[in-house]
Amino acid sequence: MAKPPRDPADAEACYQTAMRSLALRWHGEKELRTKLARRGFDTEAIQSALLRLTRERWIDDERYARSFARSRSSKHLGPDRIVRELRGRGVDAVTASRSVAAAAEEDPGGDHLATLCSKKIRALVARRGLDALLETRGRNKLIAWLLTQG
Repeated sequence: MAKPPRDPADAEACYQTAMRSLALRWHGEKELRTKLARRGFDTEAIQSALLRLTRERWIDDERYARSFARSRSSKHLGPDRIVRELRGRGVDAVTASRSVAAAAEEDPGGDHLATLCSKKIRALVARRGLDALLETRGRNKLIAWLLTQG
C-alpha cells in the first residue's frame, strides 16, 4: 500500500504523483481522480492537479479512449465489451463508441470471432470430450463465453 502524502492538501505533490502515473500510461480523468484519492490527497488538491493536467493536455479522455480501444481491439475483444470497459473506467458513451469505431477502422481484418470460437471449441473438446458440444451445458458454456467477448 502506498504511504499517504505528507500534506494531503498539497496540490503540487498531487500533480507530481499524477505525472508519475501518466509517465507509465494514459489515464482517463475519473481513473486518475480515483488513483489520487486512494493515495490520500484531498478533493481540492486533486481538483487543482487535474485542472492543471487538463490545461497542459496530459489528461484527454478522447485520447485515452482511443489508446485503450486500440489496445483491447488488438487482443481480439469485441466492440461491445470494449465500450463496456471504457464506460466502467469513466469514459462517456459517445467518446467510448467513437473510439471503438475508430479502432475498428484501423484494423479492417478485425473480425476474429470465427477464430476465437474455433479455438474455444477445441479447448472444450480437449477438456470434456466431443460430447460436451452436444450437451446443453457445453453449448451454454460456449455461448456465455462468446457473449463476454463482446
